[in-house]
Amino acid sequence: MKATRDLESRGGRLAKLGMRSLGQVGPIAASTAVILATMREEWPKMLA
Repeated sequence: MKATRDLESRGGRLAKLGMRSLGQVGPIAASTAVILATMREEWPKMLA
């Protein structure tokens, strides 16, 4: 997720900001990180 801070957004909600999007975490990256972290925590419980 933090790796997206160094990328200029070319699509999605931050695209309209252009170079000003540098330093911002993309909303897709942030939500994906939350989903994956939750899955990592909950998956073992579901298999038990």
